Amino acid sequence: MGKETKTVFPIEDRYQRKLVKDIYLNIIIILVFYATFNLLFKDHPRYQNLIKYLLIVIFILAGVLIIFSDMLRIRKFQAICYRIKADGLEYCDGKRTKKYRWDSFQKVMYDPNKISLTYPCCFYTKEGNFFLHRRIADPDLLIPAIIAHVKDYAKIDPEIPKTLLPK
Repeated sequence: MGKETKTVFPIEDRYQRKLVKDIYLNIIIILVFYATFNLLFKDHPRYQNLIKYLLIVIFILAGVLIIFSDMLRIRKFQAICYRIKADGLEYCDGKRTKKYRWDSFQKVMYDPNKISLTYPCCFYTKEGNFFLHRRIADPDLLIPAIIAHVKDYAKIDPEIPKTLLPK
């Protein structure tokens, strides 16, 4: 059997695991705040039943809201992916799918000043310009795959490192 070409590029697993760890960390932080607050004010005369239970409810609500927002963030990142199709590149973010046809690519430029990006290649298309998502898995496979499809339509910057060019 021949070597299969990767066509779907989701957010890297390592980053998704980090988001799950953030949930556990947020739970621990909320519990530490509650325990600290409880220890500091347990002997205070105004810290009686009503205020004590009100604060418990506030900490529980804060915890639920933080966990809920973390879960939404995880879902958002799980939905992000790029797909290499025969007629173009698809970018899915969970809410919408943006399609960049191969023949709409005008140029691929390398910008070494984009320090925060994994691979600072900017893709110029008729639909608009874009950088790849910085948390995408295997950008060293995705960029050459895009360039291989658009080399007949787009101007490829000669400054792009050879490791990012198709073999």
